[in-house]
Amino acid sequence: MLLAGEMPAYAHLSLLRTAHEAALLAYWLTEPTIDTDTRLARGVAAAAADYEERRKFEEAAGRVATPPGKLAVERLADLIAAADHRGLGLVRKNRRGDPILALQVPATVELFDLYEAARQGAKPQLLYRFYSGYAHAKQWALVQGAEQQAPFDPSGRTLALIQGSDAVAVVATQRTINAVRRAITAYEELRGG
Repeated sequence: MLLAGEMPAYAHLSLLRTAHEAALLAYWLTEPTIDTDTRLARGVAAAAADYEERRKFEEAAGRVATPPGKLAVERLADLIAAADHRGLGLVRKNRRGDPILALQVPATVELFDLYEAARQGAKPQLLYRFYSGYAHAKQWALVQGAEQQAPFDPSGRTLALIQGSDAVAVVATQRTINAVRRAITAYEELRGG
């Protein structure tokens, strides 16, 4: 397609999804209206989420730590112990009595609902779900804007031609840019300039 001078209408949505999601997470961490204790809790939650993903990777890869290095599961335990030692209600016990963080990083759809807007009756997460549907090749997302064409073979089968909407692409790009700008502004305010 690209060699023919054509580009799929929504090809950049997977890139926008990554940038938009990261910007909303960065804003959640640096949000100007939160107090110091909440900011600390959010930072610990983000570090824990990172260690958890690293743990899953290490488990899948069959990794073993080489001293003085530590596996993610050890780093996560150290983080929870340090947070518990700090106090401030950062750690609580789960049903089994194991220490866990009191605050978790919100799911991405929750971040969209927290920091984005949508028309009345819709949830802001619709944009993330559309990004994701396209990135994961879900039929419902891929055929947005499809128009049935005249039969194209002797058996009468038809083709659905997808006409990309510049409006959708422009709006999604602009909203991502705005989210990145908002996160950068919050970070600059946090660091004092």
